[in-house]
Amino acid sequence: MTANRVNHRIEHCSLVDPELVDRIREAEVTPVPFGAFVHGHGTKLRGYYGDARAARACDHRSFLDAGVTVAGSSDYPAGPLAPLLGIRTMVTRRTAQGDVLGGDRRLSVREALEVYTVGSAHATGESHLKGRIAPGLLADFVVLGDDLFATDPEGIANVPVLSTWLGGRQVWAA
Repeated sequence: MTANRVNHRIEHCSLVDPELVDRIREAEVTPVPFGAFVHGHGTKLRGYYGDARAARACDHRSFLDAGVTVAGSSDYPAGPLAPLLGIRTMVTRRTAQGDVLGGDRRLSVREALEVYTVGSAHATGESHLKGRIAPGLLADFVVLGDDLFATDPEGIANVPVLSTWLGGRQVWAA
């Protein structure tokens, strides 16, 4: 496989409207909003921006609907590191206080996983090396203790990681 072109990115691409999503798509830029931002900061955002604008925070849904490849990110150490919390938040759009912020912006579990895998590999220009389990790719992956597709979305962040593999080699086990 050949190397991807360098991708221009917008880090902290957290509050967009339809016009900006169109501009990002036309420019072929990769947005990198935070997966768990709504969980950690959603309630505060309502106070800062009002309900309508806050509901669009970290709007992975708008990017996917517009055909834009979007990446997953934690913004660690400013935000929580755990990718499974990010996935759960993208699926539920639930704040730490239990409120739903932008419920119509939810992703499916499959879409959220693709944001963190395929989308993140695209954002770094490494989709020719990783992002999927396929012949010729690095085989970087984790083994989880439960099936995310069969798990109650509220419990996704609590699914145990059993092992981590890089380049097809186990580098960590619970």
